Amino acid sequence: MARFIFLFSVFLSIPVWADTLITTYGVFSKSGEHLQTTDQIKMGDPVVFGFCFTIEAETSENRLTFVETIKHPLLVKANGIESIGYSVPKKYAVIDSSVEACVLYEAASSADLPTGIWEFSISQGGRDLAFQKFTVE
Repeated sequence: MARFIFLFSVFLSIPVWADTLITTYGVFSKSGEHLQTTDQIKMGDPVVFGFCFTIEAETSENRLTFVETIKHPLLVKANGIESIGYSVPKKYAVIDSSVEACVLYEAASSADLPTGIWEFSISQGGRDLAFQKFTVE
């Protein structure tokens, strides 16, 4: 009986997603201002790119956790550490049953921006809620 009650309470706490929308994508300023809508990123100068999203959620929670994932071509840092991306759980504020935020990557130099396909996503429970692909040339 205790097991059933536990599972039941877990299901009650899962938010119901009404809608997920990518509101802007492309190039941004360092302060997060949207500058250009594009999925083609030019290599060279320092750049900030990614997407902003809105997730409508029917929940009584005031903060929700989503996983921010960025997958990219092989990147080798100056210290020799190699990376092909990362996933980070983050807490987002829920205001009026809505989460509004951005997933951005800042490349300080061309060494931080290998050419190829970059994939950005926001997910929860293994399900992508918002996804955007970029090509770095």
